[in-house]
Amino acid sequence: MMGPWRRSQPPPLPPLLILPPLPGSGSADAPPVPADHHFVSNMMGPVEEVSLGGHAIARISPTVVGQPHALTLHFQTYNGSAHIVLSALKENVPDPAFLLRCCEDAFHALKASLK
Repeated sequence: MMGPWRRSQPPPLPPLLILPPLPGSGSADAPPVPADHHFVSNMMGPVEEVSLGGHAIARISPTVVGQPHALTLHFQTYNGSAHIVLSALKENVPDPAFLLRCCEDAFHALKASLK
């Protein structure tokens, strides 16, 4: 349902939450489950400019708070733009700039395939 305050449509599917297996649910010789979580959502950001307290919001950027356990990757869309923020441990991802370039290249390939 859309009201006069909302011009964008809700996503066709509800957000998805993916959790790792619980500790002790695998075999005894399996590696320990890392203390991480995964959240995947198909909800896109606003397609039109929004305001807060009467002031237009020019840009929304995701922020990585705290230390990454292995890899933290945020995608944020707002008002026709998309932003990618990556944070990684050097032990797990020795070249995070290369990984970010791979994400950017994949995004551009996906965008080109939609034309």
